[in-house]
Parts: sequence; structure tokens; C-alpha cells
Amino acid sequence: MHPKLIEIPFIHLPIYAYGVMAMLAFLTAIFIASRRADRDKLPAELFFNIGLIAMISGIIGARIFYLIYFSEQFDFSLFNIGDGGLNIIGAVIGFSLPFTIRYLRTRKTAQDAEQKQSSKQAYANIGLTFKSFFYLSILSLASAIVLSRIVFLALNLSQYKWDIFYVWQGGLVAYGGFVLATIAIITYLKINRLPILKTGDLLMPVVLLATSVWRVGCFLNGCCYGRVCHEPWAVSFPVIRNTAGEITGSPAFSDQLGQHLINKNFSSSLPVHPTELYESLLCALFFVILSIIWAKKKRLDDNGNPVEGMHGYVVAWGGIFYSIGRFIVEFFRGDNKSFVMGLSYSQLISIGMLIFCIGLLIWVKTRNKTVGVNFK
Repeated sequence: MHPKLIEIPFIHLPIYAYGVMAMLAFLTAIFIASRRADRDKLPAELFFNIGLIAMISGIIGARIFYLIYFSEQFDFSLFNIGDGGLNIIGAVIGFSLPFTIRYLRTRKTAQDAEQKQSSKQAYANIGLTFKSFFYLSILSLASAIVLSRIVFLALNLSQYKWDIFYVWQGGLVAYGGFVLATIAIITYLKINRLPILKTGDLLMPVVLLATSVWRVGCFLNGCCYGRVCHEPWAVSFPVIRNTAGEITGSPAFSDQLGQHLINKNFSSSLPVHPTELYESLLCALFFVILSIIWAKKKRLDDNGNPVEGMHGYVVAWGGIFYSIGRFIVEFFRGDNKSFVMGLSYSQLISIGMLIFCIGLLIWVKTRNKTVGVNFK
């Protein structure tokens, strides 16, 4: 366990291992995906955009799931607008923002249209209808509340706890990041009219490689730890104390202390399963297997024409591999709560993901038979 890699001198800015490994995971995935893009006739720069979208949405989604999963550990008063914490200036700006953006876009559209038709007709075609006005009003009300709250919080920073945003200290649920990142990427591909399953087949192996690298960050951070065991490969996480001698970690040590398995005089936690490394090794193995499947995927028929029916095959197998692997690893985790029949939230999601991906695999194979494509 080594949560803080270095500290920048003079400004005393800590660089956390978790954040470094997360960034390395995204950069590795983007690099490999961009190098493989040419084989599927996809633009390499596409994956730089996807990487940025996945990084932002993935971290947000993973944090949201973690906050829901461990809601009792956090103070959510930041979002309690009932305490009267709204700023009138922020509200005015927020309310006028959607109308201002719409007006500027209208002018730009009208100027473009004016070059093709009369000025009167151009402006008439983009008039504000009642339906548009209604939606803009709802959006303006929402943005007024959000912006007024943000301005109020910015002016009263010391009155609230901000630990819900401390993602560099860990506290992310992989499935949450996967779900939101998937939605964001599919939306981006749909807007830009790009092939979803074809892109997904290329992305799935590198996503699992990124997960493998990211889990090393979890190990260095000490989060996502396993159950107490006495296997030869078990690990113990050392206690972390601040300058006043107060215990601030590790997560495994604090958890075992709360369960009265150890006391404050212990220098480290009891030995636990290195579940972070279990998942890291599994995902690295899945990356190799899926890369072979992707490389052997049939892209052209016997006449040299592109075969569209093959797309989705790698995505399906990737989801099947990961859901089974994650379901098994969860039995060795020591930080997750049971939800139904002794299963954790992540195991329930794994079951749902497995069912969906098996269905996707059947659909892809059925689709291939209708277009005369055989798997090799």
C-alpha cells in the first residue's frame, strides 16, 4: 500500500497513486485503441474524443454509484437547497442562460439561412414556438436553481464538507463508471452517426486492460480490499496516522478496527485477500483473449465486401468474461455489503450484465446466419 506517490516540494501538493494509475489506464486504452483503429477503418482521432468522454463520465458514474452504495458515510448537505442557500445573482444568470444561448444560436442560424433565402423567411423559419418556450422555461428554472446553489457554495466554502468529491482518495465503483461511460459513448457515436457495435468491439479489450491498470491503483490506495484470510499470498495494509497520531487509514485497518478484530495498537490490518490484484490479473487475461478474438474477427466476405453482421461479437464475450470474473472476485471482497441472498450490488449487476451479453451474443450469431456469415 502506497497511497501517496510523491509530494511536490515547496507547494506541498501530494500526487496520489490512485489518480496516477487511473490516468495511466485511460492513456493506455486511448493509445492502443488509436493504433488499432486503422484495421477497422475508423479514424484514430475518434478514440481521443471517446477517451476524454469516457474518463469524465466514467469517474462521475463510478463516484455516484459509490456514494449510493456507501451513502451513510457521507454528508449530502451540499445538495440541500431547503436550507435557503441560494444566491440571487446566480439565479438571475442561470435563468437567463438558456434563453441567451438560444438567441445566439438563432442569430447564427438566421444568418446562415439568409444566404439561401430572403431575410424575412429565414427568421420566420426559426421562430420561438410555444413548445420551445415551454422547454426553455423548464430548463431555465433548473439552471437557475443549480447555478444559484453553486454560487452560494462558492461564497461559503467553509460551511460544508466536500469529501464527496475527493475521488483521488479512492471510492469509485467500477460498474457505475462503466454504465455512465457506455451511455455517454453511445450518445456521442449516435450524434456523429458512427458505428456503435463496430467501435465497441475495438474498445472492449482495451477497456478491460484499462481496468487491469486501474485496479493496481486500488491496491496501492488500499481500497477494494478483500476478506481476512491466511493464504500465503495474503497482504496486510499498514495503519496510516496523521501528525497528531490519529488513525486516518488504511480502509482495511479502519474496517477491522470497527469490527473489533484488531485494536489501535496494531501496526497493520489482518491479512486479507488481494482482491484488487485478482481482478487486475483477470482483466489482463481477458484483454489478451479478446484481442485475439478481435484480431481474428471476419471483416470481409469471400468477395472482399465488408461484413457488418460480425460486429458486437467481441462486446458480448467481453461482457460475459468480466461479469463472471467480477461475480467470483466479489466473494473474496471485504468492503462490500450484502444486498439480496448474500449477494452484493456488484454481483447483482454482474448477473444482469451476463444475461444481457448472452442475449447480445445470441442476437449477433442469429444475425450472422441471416447474412451468411460463419464464425471461425
